[in-house]
Amino acid sequence: MDDQTKQLLIKNIEISEHNNKILKKLHRIHKFQLAYIVLKWVVVAGLLVFGYIQVNQYLETFSSNPSGFFGLMLEKIGYYLAN
Repeated sequence: MDDQTKQLLIKNIEISEHNNKILKKLHRIHKFQLAYIVLKWVVVAGLLVFGYIQVNQYLETFSSNPSGFFGLMLEKIGYYLAN
């Protein structure tokens, strides 16, 4: 091989190594983005389940005695209308 071909091969190897470093960094960033997305959806789902559990207690109370709830609401509305 002549000198020019060797220099081109060495240059090609250096560029390939630099390209490999950049690709590894991109792959690492992609992993962190994926972990963030999964964590975000786990938090959202957890908050929804927690909220449902908390609200479900009140919904069961009102559904078991709807006249009590509506009676309370009518009483409050009447109080505000009278004052």
